[in-house]
Amino acid sequence: MKRYFYFFLIVVLMGSLLMGCGPDAPADTDPGADPGTEPAGDPIVLSAVGFLPQDNLMSRLFFELDANLQEMTDGQVSIRWAGGPEAIPGWEQPDAVASGVVDIAMVSGAYFKDQEPVMSGLNMTPFTPTEEREKGVFDFFAEKTKNVGFNLLMRGDYEVHTYFWSVDKYESPRDMRGEPFRSDPRVNMVLRDLGLDPVIIDMTDVYPALERGVVVGGSHPTIIVTPMGLHEIYNYAYEPPFMGSATIIIMNPDSYGQMPEDLRQKFDEAVLKTEQEYLERTFVEEYNKFMDPFLDDGGEIVTWTGEDADWYIETAHKALWDEIMELDPEAAQELMSLFGVDY
Repeated sequence: MKRYFYFFLIVVLMGSLLMGCGPDAPADTDPGADPGTEPAGDPIVLSAVGFLPQDNLMSRLFFELDANLQEMTDGQVSIRWAGGPEAIPGWEQPDAVASGVVDIAMVSGAYFKDQEPVMSGLNMTPFTPTEEREKGVFDFFAEKTKNVGFNLLMRGDYEVHTYFWSVDKYESPRDMRGEPFRSDPRVNMVLRDLGLDPVIIDMTDVYPALERGVVVGGSHPTIIVTPMGLHEIYNYAYEPPFMGSATIIIMNPDSYGQMPEDLRQKFDEAVLKTEQEYLERTFVEEYNKFMDPFLDDGGEIVTWTGEDADWYIETAHKALWDEIMELDPEAAQELMSLFGVDY
């Protein structure tokens, strides 16, 4: 972890030296300014990392937010993309934010489920980001995020669904029982309770694992399948999806608190604008296109219905809630109340 910190610290220090030594560096004072007016400070540049590469649709959110920030603050606040998982591995990005090496990160709420198990409950939200704010869901998760040392800025995606994918066709979810499917700690309990044989494999190793027959399927969001070329091997995807995504944007509290109050207000307004104009509109439109390469390659969407679909969804959701309920029953009950669901 230290090597990433040193790398970014060196970059930040070099950038500061160059800005300070440049011929156009702003003067500390303006002789012609009104003595009662506080001079404007230097522009604030916030560094950001994400657990996905720069060209991923989710990562584009940073560039949309940056554009809104620069417009709404007249260039006084901006965001600089500092890298994806190639710079700092996803699981280490919260530490980079906590230490101030970077200011903002896009991570999964599941990264914090050891400290705040209920964070993974974002996978099952029935609301839009705007509705989450209106119904108190955002405040609930903001408080939980604060408990682990971060500010919650916004959701990192919307309408991203997790499906089962396979090489061979299963007419019923019960037909998958005993089959080796790629898994990860986020969904392991779901595959287990559905009767599959969960095999934990890093996403970068899924393609060769499918080629060798180590696994015959997996559970992934569409936004992961297409960029990683898995649609070339998978022949079937299954609806309905069994959960969404818990991606969130977190920020170092000091980085947020040190902004002047007027800029913090504009920063918050830019976040809301990005959430409504990008996440709930453009993002969804672009995300819906991610299934096209799979279908163009001859892939088929199998829709489970009736008793099969009911058993599959109820089993999956119970597995997800069971984990949260076991670790933090009070928070689980509160979140279910906010979601309007029964356990």
